[in-house]
Amino acid sequence: MTKLLLIPLILASSIIMLIAEPNNAPLEVTDLEKIQTIFKKRLRKKCRCGSVYFAQQHTQSEWNKINKNGLFKDEFLKLCPKGVGIMDDEWIELLFQFSYEYAKGTNKRPKI
Repeated sequence: MTKLLLIPLILASSIIMLIAEPNNAPLEVTDLEKIQTIFKKRLRKKCRCGSVYFAQQHTQSEWNKINKNGLFKDEFLKLCPKGVGIMDDEWIELLFQFSYEYAKGTNKRPKI
């Protein structure tokens, strides 16, 4: 008797879970994908290079040293002088993270 009641209960709960599951939930974009998109849309033409090319101008240790000395924004403007006024502080931090992740010698490439 218990087994007979258990089967409809499992079936009903499965149907409820399928109905309640959101099918059109927005996809989350990682910060690295976000900065690559920003770079592509706003800076690629001005900098005349892609985000990965920009990142590979230095090694991870060089990017880290530049950032620790507070010179990352200056380095960005040196590599992309026409990028003045485009990057706010949040984007600069994301660009540093991206540059560090895909720096010269890491042999990493973004998936998008």
